[in-house]
Amino acid sequence: MKKLFYFLFAIVFLVGCTPEKPVVDDNNENQEQPETPIDPENPDNPDNPDNPDNPDNPDNPDNPDNPDNPDNPDNPDNPDNPDLPEFPDNPLSTLTSDVNLVWSADNTMVFADCYGDCYDNGLYCWGFYFMEFGVKMNLYIEVLTEFQDESEDLIIPVGKFTATDDFSSIGALLKGAVEEDVDGLFNAYSWFTQLETTERAAASAPIFAGDMEIINDGNDNYTVVFNLYDDAGNTLIGEFYGSMLIEDFRM
Repeated sequence: MKKLFYFLFAIVFLVGCTPEKPVVDDNNENQEQPETPIDPENPDNPDNPDNPDNPDNPDNPDNPDNPDNPDNPDNPDNPDNPDLPEFPDNPLSTLTSDVNLVWSADNTMVFADCYGDCYDNGLYCWGFYFMEFGVKMNLYIEVLTEFQDESEDLIIPVGKFTATDDFSSIGALLKGAVEEDVDGLFNAYSWFTQLETTERAAASAPIFAGDMEIINDGNDNYTVVFNLYDDAGNTLIGEFYGSMLIEDFRM
C-alpha cells in the first residue's frame, strides 16, 4: 500500500514540475515578427530623398530651399524677397494675372529697330517689337547700348538688359511710362499689350522691373529670355527663339 502511495506521489510531483509546453499559433498574423529594415530606395521610405513627403526633397513644397515655397526668400512672390521691387499703390497695369510669354514660331514676328542716339546721351537706342498673332499679344522693349559706328552694318546687341529709368547706362531696359506730346497721352518705352482685336487692347502693362537677355545662337537665330514684372507685380516670363528683322531708323 505504501509503495502504491509513493508511486502516485511521484507521478503527481513529476507532472507538477514539467515545464509547460508553449502553444504554437498556426496563424502567423498573431505572432510577433522580426522587424524588417526598410529599403532606403523604397519611395515610401520617409528618409528617401525622392519621397515627396521628405522635407529634404527639393520638390517638396515645404522644403525651405524649394523656389516655390512661399517662405523661401528667393521666391519672387515672397514679399521679403530682397530682389522684389516696391510696386506703386496705383499701377498703370490693367493685367489681372501673370503672363506666360509663349512665342509660337509660326505666329510670331520680331523687329529689332535701331534708332541711333535718339536721346542725345551718346548711347544707341534699340526697340525690340515682339508680335504674336495667335494669342494676340505684343511686347515692346526699349534698351540702351553702346554707340556703334554708323559706317558699319548694324549688329543686334546681346547680353542682359535690366529695367531702370536711368537713361545714361549701357544695358538699361527703359521702364514703361505714360508721356504726353502734341497728340495727347501715349505709352512710352517698354510695354506689354494683350489684344482683343488687331486694333483694340484688352489689357496693357508697363514693364516695371526685371530683365531681358538676348543670346546669339548663330545662323541669324537668337534666344531671348524674359523675366519681367509689370507695375502691379504680375510676372511676364518666357522665351523666344528665332530670327529678327533689323530695321535702321538712325537719323
